[in-house]
Amino acid sequence: MKIDFYVTQTERLAMGTMVAGGMKVPFTITTMESLYKAKQEREGDDFQQPNSFSYYLKGIKEAWRNVNTASTPKRNKPTPPQNSKQDKLAELPPADWKESLYARLGSTRTTE
Repeated sequence: MKIDFYVTQTERLAMGTMVAGGMKVPFTITTMESLYKAKQEREGDDFQQPNSFSYYLKGIKEAWRNVNTASTPKRNKPTPPQNSKQDKLAELPPADWKESLYARLGSTRTTE
């Protein structure tokens, strides 16, 4: 069976975000099949085939959240936040870092 539908840029970004977030493609496909069958059963003779990936987005995200919530053990104590690359970048010295460094080291040397 061939299903023709147009995938928008927004939908492509959503797909990329899902994959980048660790969602496995087989999970996505299985969830889409499940949502499709549920729609068929719900609509019966009035069934209209979904014509875009957008139809599946909310259901896929919800299913992924449910799977991860059910399999994630609860912690008694919160984990302290880890320094991310963004945090480390924010800690970098200002553009005049050479002057700041020399000042902190007590040097009278200046930069050009």
